[in-house]
Amino acid sequence: MKSVSKLLLAVALGVTTLTACPGGGGGGGGGGDGTGITVSGTVLKWSGKAEGGVNVTILDGSGKLKSTASDPEGKFTVAGVVTPYQLSAVPTLGTGIVPLSNDKVTIANPIVVVRKNAFAADTAPGFENECTPAPLDGTLRAELNQPVGVGNTGQMIYIAPGIDYRPTQSNASLTLPAGSTIFNVPVKFDKNMCYNDLLGTVVYIERNAGQTIVAKSALASVPIFPNTVTKLNADADAFAGKLSVATSNSSTLNGTATFPSGIISASVTAYLRVEYTVPAGKISKIAPNINLGVRTAYFPLETKVLSNAGSATNWQLAIEDFQAASGLKYRAGVLGVVAAKGTVAWSEILSPGASGVALNMPSISGTEQPNGILQLPPTSPFRAPGGNIIPEVRVAVVQNTGCSEGNNFLNNYVAGFSGVGALWLGSSDDQKVTLPDTNEPARIAFDTDYNNYALNALCIREANTTNVSDKVLDGRGIQRNFYTDAALTNPDFIRAGVYNLNTTAFKFKN
Repeated sequence: MKSVSKLLLAVALGVTTLTACPGGGGGGGGGGDGTGITVSGTVLKWSGKAEGGVNVTILDGSGKLKSTASDPEGKFTVAGVVTPYQLSAVPTLGTGIVPLSNDKVTIANPIVVVRKNAFAADTAPGFENECTPAPLDGTLRAELNQPVGVGNTGQMIYIAPGIDYRPTQSNASLTLPAGSTIFNVPVKFDKNMCYNDLLGTVVYIERNAGQTIVAKSALASVPIFPNTVTKLNADADAFAGKLSVATSNSSTLNGTATFPSGIISASVTAYLRVEYTVPAGKISKIAPNINLGVRTAYFPLETKVLSNAGSATNWQLAIEDFQAASGLKYRAGVLGVVAAKGTVAWSEILSPGASGVALNMPSISGTEQPNGILQLPPTSPFRAPGGNIIPEVRVAVVQNTGCSEGNNFLNNYVAGFSGVGALWLGSSDDQKVTLPDTNEPARIAFDTDYNNYALNALCIREANTTNVSDKVLDGRGIQRNFYTDAALTNPDFIRAGVYNLNTTAFKFKN
């Protein structure tokens, strides 16, 4: 499982990754009287394209297990479901798609978003690269109305949703030396997102030898098309004219960072933020009817390393005030890491000059192991040879991060050795993870070695969220709000979170 560590140890604000799966949330709702509801759901890939042939099992609130499969349009229907229910999706063998489970679901129209196994060979059947056989590239050709000053460097930046599915990395930039006037910035489309084109903001920042910003420019609503050059110059066919460089209008953000026990240093970063509406049709190569709504993208302006001062540690970051007309906004974020565990906190949207910004990193103590229970469901397929029910084993379980129970999103990952299989799991509370009753290849086998990864717990921003599991299944999975690094690199979705890459080895024995 070395690839897991390589993928996840790089977690950083604006840098990389973490994986999340559904869990948490409250129960109750329709069907609680025992008559049940009809669940009419859809199975999609990350691209939004339908996925047929996926085995869907529902363990409802009365303990009844019901199974079906998604049709070629990804649709499935199960009647008489008492809520809350556990919904599990298990693709057939050889698809390279990771099984997943969603606990305490109450909605009647869940949208299950499945993903390709991160450990499958690139040639395995899958969908991560199905939008195009080759990367889509565009170019931003921006020309300044004056050259980069003597002794300075100029950085041309394009910030737009769709460059990367991780909002804090969804940008492209090019830095050139003094005397430069023309910047040809390569812009790569994230082919997993399947955008037809991009819409973003162009930002120019000029720094002196001491890295202080001395000049700037910004232009909003600039499109980039695949295999096309978007020109910001004096040509007759240019989208806009040369960028007018203005004198710097420097400002700062400052506040405090609260360190939990065990974290001795952390990185705090100030970000530029843009937002654009992604309408239906933007990803029409695969899913023309999906409307992603407002999506955001970020660019890091300055990062500083903080040391734990024993209480709230002060920080101050330099930013450039681009004025409200540019549409640019600001956030600050902090990340602390120790021994394959980390904690993240994000600010609200900030204005230049904001002070007293409190970044409170959640405690990582809840990720210590073994601190929870992994248990099998009380159904006959999980009876060991001889008929004995194997109840539970102790493993690491991510704990509540300090947000309200309804807004807490918990995730565990069970991985098998020697190709036995893998299963993404959501936990139902802070102390226990119940394995779903699924078919092969996801069913846990007796006398078989497994690893449990207690990956992350998130505080999502949405107010008055009473059932996170329902939110997981409302279609936003294609935005990866709940999957991979988007869980931590999407500050518009979460306000804080913790993760743990350590593992617990376990085995269910007869």
